[in-house]
Amino acid sequence: MKNFIIFFFLVTQYTLNGQMGWVQKDSLPSDGRYCHISFVIGDKAYAGLGSINAEQRVYSAEIFRYDPENDSWERLADFPGGGRYGASAFTLNGKGYVCCGVDNSHMWRNDVWEFDPVTEGWVQKSDFPGGNRYSASSFVIGNNAYLVGGSINEGENYLNDLWCYDPANDTWTQKESLPATHKSGPVSFTLNGKGYVVCGAYSTYEATQDFYEYNPVNDTWSQLPDYPGLRIGAVGFVIGDKAYVGTGSDFNSTYKSFWYYSQGTNSWTAISDPPATFSERVAGTSFCIGNTGYVLAGRSKPYDPFYYTGGKMLNDLWAYTPCPLPMAGFTFQTNNFIVNFTDTSSGATQYYWNFGDGTSSNEKNPVHIFTKGVFNVCHVVGNNCGQDTICKSIHITCPNPEARFFYTFSFPEYLFADSSATGTLISRLWDFGDSTYSTDPNPVHIYIDPGIYHVCLTVTDSCGSDSTCENIIFLLPLTLHINITYATTNDLLAQFSDLTNGTTYWKWKFGDGDSSELQNPSHLYKEYGTYGVCLTAGNARSIGTFCDTLLLSINPLLHMDKPVLVYPNPSPGKLFVRFYRSCSTTDILVEDQSGKSVFNQHLFSSDLMAPSEIDLTGLSNGVYFVHVKCDDYNKVWKIVIL
Repeated sequence: MKNFIIFFFLVTQYTLNGQMGWVQKDSLPSDGRYCHISFVIGDKAYAGLGSINAEQRVYSAEIFRYDPENDSWERLADFPGGGRYGASAFTLNGKGYVCCGVDNSHMWRNDVWEFDPVTEGWVQKSDFPGGNRYSASSFVIGNNAYLVGGSINEGENYLNDLWCYDPANDTWTQKESLPATHKSGPVSFTLNGKGYVVCGAYSTYEATQDFYEYNPVNDTWSQLPDYPGLRIGAVGFVIGDKAYVGTGSDFNSTYKSFWYYSQGTNSWTAISDPPATFSERVAGTSFCIGNTGYVLAGRSKPYDPFYYTGGKMLNDLWAYTPCPLPMAGFTFQTNNFIVNFTDTSSGATQYYWNFGDGTSSNEKNPVHIFTKGVFNVCHVVGNNCGQDTICKSIHITCPNPEARFFYTFSFPEYLFADSSATGTLISRLWDFGDSTYSTDPNPVHIYIDPGIYHVCLTVTDSCGSDSTCENIIFLLPLTLHINITYATTNDLLAQFSDLTNGTTYWKWKFGDGDSSELQNPSHLYKEYGTYGVCLTAGNARSIGTFCDTLLLSINPLLHMDKPVLVYPNPSPGKLFVRFYRSCSTTDILVEDQSGKSVFNQHLFSSDLMAPSEIDLTGLSNGVYFVHVKCDDYNKVWKIVIL
């Protein structure tokens, strides 16, 4: 039975230092309340108003400022519009705005007030032209605020109109209405220049979950995937590129769960529930400062105190900082069966590897030994927030080694060198062909008797074995004796002779690219100069090589009467004309036996420094006549083309 290491990654709702997940903060220093407002200016939040006694319809005018750095509240001057229930609020250009709602005389209002955080004073602005209402929702795009929906006539009439506020001109403009027939108390937010409206009430005691996107460029709405549940009295805040919506009621149950919306995937994803001490609630308020969202107060179930009893007014404050999930990643390097893994994950504190062969590891950068095959390797990483997995298919191929060697010879020693291509070498064996062996990488070997020896090298690594062999001829050294003489009639013609006793084969190299395997060859050079001449000769038991320098220079005595030489004769097709003195005018004419000219060339004195070539390779075999004129010297050579 295969053994597996199993890891459970604990997803906590908050860390010990209180920096991630849900953390309770300092409560509002006043009565519990719901249907209140909040807005953020800079790094401070402002909250207040709302119902503090639902049964008696007592609505607060209090305004408080929250400092998240010190986790403290400060009470400011009361809202000059008086106690309000279900008002709307937003922030524009560093100032806060509160509008509409229900006052303490239970009258619906449409007044608009602007708050300056510098003076901490309020200024009344032009009334909202859309009429008296409460539980409208707002969002901000650029330098404009938008107010949508709400209800009038003591909640009996629900609205879907959209209005745009321009603070520079203190004016409102009506825009395209929300495509939902009615909407009161929805959650609104802004993402990347677009407004969003979700959930809310369609009519009395009828919650919704529909979701819409507003594009201010063309003043149009689009319907998006529904929120995962029916909600009225929910709250929402935006952190980064995600909008978080949660709490609220469907008029049957009250909730504390949250989901976030991502524009990239156009979908909703659940996050971990707040802790047990976070009460289920409706009609709270929420705001965001930096990378943290806040949920303030509300009413524990039920939503409507006139029809349901037992609810509790809340004044607690909770902060939510998203807990970033780790992102799994890894690279690997293979060395035959050995694979080195390197973790490239981000945000991970726990590591788990499944190598696809029934084994696991919790090291960060493990080294694993595989067999040949294809393995699906999975790397799982985790932190306090959750886990992520990445899998890669790894092909383990182990190339067989390639045996190679070379050798040099310095009598009587052969120096062998292993030049094989292998992985991690396991063994090496030399077979010298004379019943002797070695495991050295670069052995030295001496043969006793002349002969041909079959030398083999076998190498083995973790992938397999390979062998290579070569026949080596071992001969005793031989001292050669040679003789070189010059022809008396041609100073470019040399005679070579091997005077060594017992040689049976020969290889002459004349130093100009030509060679011969005769024992005593003659060779006609084309030019004067210095040539390195070598002879390699031997027999079945011995071999030797001898080299000498041959200097060919002009012998003036040979050319007093014959200033021109044509050679070789017979010829395979190419002739050379050598001049031994300068000529003012020179002509070369070649005729066949019928007297027909087959080659004609006029040379100048500058052309006479080297042998002139006559190319007759395209002619038929036979006898040809070469006429050469050098000033007053004329001669005809009878040449045979083979």
